[in-house]
Amino acid sequence: MADHSKKNKSTNKSPPLKEKRTKYVFYAKMVKGFVAKVLIDVLSAPLARGRLIITSSGITIREIDPDNTVLFDVSIPRGNLQDYRLTEPIKLSVNLKHTQKILKNVKKKDSVTLFIKKGSDKLGVIILPEGSKKSQRFETDYVVFKQEPEYVMDSLPDISYNYPVVVEASDFQKTKRLLSNGKTLTIKVVGDKYIIFKSDSCGLLGSTLGYGDKEWVTEEDQVYKEDFKSLTIGYLIKVPGFCGQMQFSSPKETAHPIKITVEMSQSNVVIGKMEIYIKHVRQIDYEQTLKENGPQEEPEIIEEPEDEDRPKKSVKGKKNDIEKNIKQKKERSHPSSKRKSTPKLKPGK
Repeated sequence: MADHSKKNKSTNKSPPLKEKRTKYVFYAKMVKGFVAKVLIDVLSAPLARGRLIITSSGITIREIDPDNTVLFDVSIPRGNLQDYRLTEPIKLSVNLKHTQKILKNVKKKDSVTLFIKKGSDKLGVIILPEGSKKSQRFETDYVVFKQEPEYVMDSLPDISYNYPVVVEASDFQKTKRLLSNGKTLTIKVVGDKYIIFKSDSCGLLGSTLGYGDKEWVTEEDQVYKEDFKSLTIGYLIKVPGFCGQMQFSSPKETAHPIKITVEMSQSNVVIGKMEIYIKHVRQIDYEQTLKENGPQEEPEIIEEPEDEDRPKKSVKGKKNDIEKNIKQKKERSHPSSKRKSTPKLKPGK
């Protein structure tokens, strides 16, 4: 009888964890759930819906805002998530505003678990304090998702960038007050040495914030200076919530977007990586003109005047520039040099 009672007792035990997990199509735990909260806060500012590509390698989000001015590229490797389970690759989209409401109460010591049950059209979210016991707080919510089997992810810009200027995330938050001064914010990047943010409200109010070291600037450092929409830069204000530093990389060709790279982490635990590409006003205006009037000449690259913080050119270098200018003037004034002048599109006009 004793043996039979033991058998009956063992059969009444709850099914093992492995058996429980078979009811899930997808399951993944993010130990630092606050990163998920900030991520959705950032994406929900310019986007209505967010599309997730879930594979055996991890989770990827790549979205462009409706105005086609900002591209977000988010990658969360499988190795940075716990208890990762996936039966087959999934492409889905969710309402970001609804998801933001679900994650609103996530605290810095909470974990967030994402799951999808077999046959369900809802993405489940479990919010649980780290190291919690069964008697402690837990929260489970759902948001309806839409299958996106035909979705093809946009390609990243094929652009060469200079080495970045690194800005402390807490310092970048101070640029928030500059954004209210006007519709545009000027960003000036000199190589990988320093970066300046400048705002001007019709000459009535202006502010400048700079980060970096001007003393190390050399003649080879490229100067990148462009105007950006204040609204667009405002999308980045919440980014410091999940990173310690922000890297600003200027393109080697000034007609291209600036790139901001951050490591999504909390308490030295890395969850993933985010890259943000932002177009400047000159590029936006050119593309708008192209859309309205058809093919045009490429935007004229405006040469920056010699920067006061950069080393001055040598006497020999200046002499060569003067001789080159004199030669060009002579060629233009020569009767045989009759050529039609082609009007160039100047951005912003």
